[in-house]
Amino acid sequence: CSHEGCSKQVRANGVCFEHGGGKPCSIEGCSKQAVTKGLCYTHGGSKQCSHLGCEKQALGKGKCFEHGGGTKCEQEGCNNRAVSVGMCYNHGGGAQCMHPGCDKRSYLRGLCSAHRGPKKCSREGCDKKVKSKGLCYHHGGGTRCSELECEKKPKVDGKCMQHAGTCSGE
Repeated sequence: CSHEGCSKQVRANGVCFEHGGGKPCSIEGCSKQAVTKGLCYTHGGSKQCSHLGCEKQALGKGKCFEHGGGTKCEQEGCNNRAVSVGMCYNHGGGAQCMHPGCDKRSYLRGLCSAHRGPKKCSREGCDKKVKSKGLCYHHGGGTRCSELECEKKPKVDGKCMQHAGTCSGE
């Protein structure tokens, strides 16, 4: 990618998907990259593994990695899938974090999860950490007690301590 500091694969116009290269999936609400027929991998934009009953993406020879497709990491004793330069993520394949001295895998904007900082709640004016669905716990992210209308955090079997009952080991 020609974008400063980005080492991702070019998709179109000299830039990677994140910087405007390529097209997004045509399924409404999906922001992943389209690979074939205007669809991303998740929505059927690639071939499926030919192994009976397997729904994973075919990587090579018509099969997913588990069933013999793709390339194995070249590191001796490693059975992971190679992602680039013949290596898996654990052995130097894929893009690495741009933070000085860090050799972890990069995920977003060239940084690993430790150096990009926690995601913030998507509600306007809220700077709390995301729990799930782009929201902090206060705005509906995270899990709640499975009892109807209870907003407490689950502790035991999906229920808060109040609704989980007490141990009667007497």
